[in-house]
Amino acid sequence: MPSTKTRSKKRNESRDDLGGLLITASSSVEWKKVFLLWLVFILMNTEIFIEKCVSRFDGAVVDGNLAMKGTLVMSITLVIGYIFIDLLYS
Repeated sequence: MPSTKTRSKKRNESRDDLGGLLITASSSVEWKKVFLLWLVFILMNTEIFIEKCVSRFDGAVVDGNLAMKGTLVMSITLVIGYIFIDLLYS
């Protein structure tokens, strides 16, 4: 039977714990894309964007608040923004 040191060393090398998985996943993230996607998200959630862009769709904004259709419009816009960012940096 292997010693405790050997077992713990193998466990650390395999990165099968939550911390190891997060570290491995974060090392492959393209941080420019994440930052630009975050900026698109922030800009989309401003009142100006909702009033000028989303409100053009009938039933998307009710009394200044997003309706279900407005949420759908904004989510599609975010996906299109991600596709554009991905094309820009690929």
